Amino acid sequence: MSYEESKSSAKARQVATSERYLAFQLGKEQYAIPLLQVKEVIEMTEPTPMPKSPPFFKGIINLRGQVISVLDLRAKLQLQKIENGPKTAIIILDLDPELSIGVIVDRINSVQAFHGEDMSAAPNTMGGQDRFVTAIAKRDNKMTLILDIRATLDIADQQFLAQSRVNAA
Repeated sequence: MSYEESKSSAKARQVATSERYLAFQLGKEQYAIPLLQVKEVIEMTEPTPMPKSPPFFKGIINLRGQVISVLDLRAKLQLQKIENGPKTAIIILDLDPELSIGVIVDRINSVQAFHGEDMSAAPNTMGGQDRFVTAIAKRDNKMTLILDIRATLDIADQQFLAQSRVNAA
């Protein structure tokens, strides 16, 4: 095998082991979630509020006949509150067959593929957010925090979301 063939083969293996992520903005920081969890991205629509809901739960929306619970990811991650802007969007996620949710983000950036060498473990010094952040991707002197959306939802949150869908149906 020639050097060029070997180099090409190594690059093919590298691409095969990369994972694709949907990158988005919350404030000045870029976050990303695995693209396999993303069902679709929709324009921001004001959710219908539900009584007695936690501060991060913005309400529900009707998406083509399906009731979707909508979370303010900024509030859930305890980031500074800002008003929704023209690029604010809702990412619809399929976390499992029984749980589809929408998360409000400031802006959708792009779909990115991160390779193993782009990633490093999240430090334990992130003020409690380290349980939500599974890794940090570094590319072109920029950092992207890779989120585990399911980890942002504790058992009580998941039960509340399930109950809100039942009550809305």
